[in-house]
Amino acid sequence: MTPVQRNNSMTPGKSDGEKKTKVYPTVIAASIFVFFLSMPHVFFMIYVPAIPLLIWMMVNLARAIRDPKTRKIRLARIAIWIVAIGFVCGIHRVMYVITRSYADEVIVKIDQFSKTHGYCPETLEDMGIDRQQFKEALGFASYSCQDGNPSLYYAATFIIYDTYSYDFEQSIWEYRD
Repeated sequence: MTPVQRNNSMTPGKSDGEKKTKVYPTVIAASIFVFFLSMPHVFFMIYVPAIPLLIWMMVNLARAIRDPKTRKIRLARIAIWIVAIGFVCGIHRVMYVITRSYADEVIVKIDQFSKTHGYCPETLEDMGIDRQQFKEALGFASYSCQDGNPSLYYAATFIIYDTYSYDFEQSIWEYRD
């Protein structure tokens, strides 16, 4: 008679080395990461989890190389985090591009109005720009015309309190922190 082997693992029919670990906790954590860091003005917060996450990825990569039994699950977890980070970066890039393109449209209207009338418009409505749409597109933003000099700025989409201000003389956007 052969001796009966006892299996004390949590997963029936699998030994301790063959246990399957789930990726659900990684997916949930990465989803929370994406949810919170994809909001406007919070991209700078990516540095808070970046260092621990980088260390975690390097440790898991080393363990995946050493242990072929857990390689697949560990590489899947690392891939999930890489996709999450890429997704957050992509969202912020899209926000930046959309906001900048709207701001550039406003600049074109200001320039056209100034060339046509010989002075800068006093309000956004003078150029046919709806103030509510302006606020929705640029968030914290302002336009003014003082002493014949137009001024336009809007908040940077990736960090709070920083702005882009347009220099009408040089025709360039300036980043102000």
